[in-house]
Order: sequence, then C-alpha cells, then structure tokens
Amino acid sequence: MKNITCLDHPILQQKLGQLRDKETPSYIFKSLLRDITQFMVYEAMRDLKLSYKTVQTPLQEASVAVIDECPVIISIMRAGNGMLEAASALLPDANGGHIGIYRDHLSHNTIEYYLNLPSDVKGKTALLLDPIIGTGDTVIASIDRLKAFGVKRVVCLSVLGSKEGLAKITEIHSDVIIFVVGANDILSDNGFLLPGIGDAGDRIYNTN
Repeated sequence: MKNITCLDHPILQQKLGQLRDKETPSYIFKSLLRDITQFMVYEAMRDLKLSYKTVQTPLQEASVAVIDECPVIISIMRAGNGMLEAASALLPDANGGHIGIYRDHLSHNTIEYYLNLPSDVKGKTALLLDPIIGTGDTVIASIDRLKAFGVKRVVCLSVLGSKEGLAKITEIHSDVIIFVVGANDILSDNGFLLPGIGDAGDRIYNTN
C-alpha cells in the first residue's frame, strides 16, 4: 500500500514473534517493544536534514553532523507510552507530547480524554507512536488533532496493523507515512487484531 513500509528485518520479525507469545512476561514485553521502536525510529528518520559544525577532537578539529530540526514525538496513550522512551533515547533533543484517545467498542466512536502537545508543534514533523493499528480510528483522530495544531508532516510508527486500518488511514490522510513490522493481521468483528499481540497497554503495564 502507498506510503506504508513494512520492516521485514529478521531480527524485528523474531522480536514480533516474542511479542505475540502470551507467555512473554510484562518486563520482557516492554523490553522487546523498546528494541523494536528504536529500529523503527532509525528507519523512519533516515531523511532528517543535517548541518555541520566544527569540534575539537583529542587530535585535531573535525566537521561533525548535527540534526537540523528534530521531530516532535507524540504518544497515543496509553500503549504508545511504551514506545516513547525508546524514541526519545534516539532523539534526545525532540520534544514529546501525549494524546489520550480510545475507540469505544459500543458506540464505535473515538473519545479523546487528554491532550498535551509541545508548544513548538506547528510546522514540525510529528512522530506518532501506537503499537497497534486496528480499525485505524484512533490514529486518524490523532492525526486530525495534530493537523489542527499545524503539524506539517506525520510519520506513524506501529508494530502491527490490519490491512483495513492501514488502508483507511492512507485513504483519509494520503500524506501520512506509516512504518509497521507486521501488516497482515485480520481485524475481528469487535475491532481486535488476530492473531495480534493482545492488548498492548495491558501487557506493558501488567493489567487485565
């Protein structure tokens, strides 16, 4: 699908398999998610613009690269918080924000309950984090909010996505770039991915 990159690196695919295993304990699940997130950020940010400055090494002066403008990193709560620390570790100068939003399984509407965005979000690239794209509704609503605040470009990172959800996002927001590790899960009647990894938030925070 247009604007969607599926990262099929063997290391990522093995880690995805470990995420799927229900016997994987919470602390390992969180560690795997951090590892996968850093791989994804590395790939997704290949087009960052660089400038150069001169520094003094122990031996002589050298010209070194500096990222011109970091993206803002936005977590879709609560599961996206499991990716936020890893993304921030690779981009320590990037400001972060949170969108609290969920899809109500009875009304099938998205409900926003929290919003805290960086003050410098206007004109920036936003790195939007959510481990799972099911129906795509929460990601679409989050992109709507980011664009309303003047975000120039959205790059979405998600470990797993359904074909239906991914297609829906790219149909409504054709300019959005999406990176996933798996894109072939099936969307069930109640909006869950099959085989999936379960509820990512519950598995990150060891809740039911």
